[in-house]
Amino acid sequence: MRAVGLEAAMSLVWGFLALLYVSTDGLEPVPVALLAAFFTIFGAGMNVRLERSLERKGEYRPSRKTLALAILAGAGFLAVLFTGVIPALSRPIIGSFYLGIAVAWATRLILLWRWEAKTKRRIYVEGTWVGSFYLVPPGPLQPAPA
Repeated sequence: MRAVGLEAAMSLVWGFLALLYVSTDGLEPVPVALLAAFFTIFGAGMNVRLERSLERKGEYRPSRKTLALAILAGAGFLAVLFTGVIPALSRPIIGSFYLGIAVAWATRLILLWRWEAKTKRRIYVEGTWVGSFYLVPPGPLQPAPA
């Protein structure tokens, strides 16, 4: 699957979740602006790491450390959410996180599109939970039959 297709699908899924949340609870502008800025920078940083690895080695495989940090961050956020440590702030922050995640995926999508257009090469991803990204030259993926 092309990485651009994955990024577009994930942007739409998280955008839909954010839209559902906004339609029921609304959003406050300050947390939305702060978290959207944070997730834009986060998405751009992830994309820079991906592009550098692709340019250097032609592939990118996330390390176990990266996966462990992502799982711990998600588990920590869920633990704080379910224990009620921040009950007064949780509703606007949760809605802002949904929107921020959609912004991060959209940022990656735009940057991958720009990078593919600039280098004239395609990025493909394979795998389910931990994807490996591969750089593929333009043209057909398989040789034409003789």
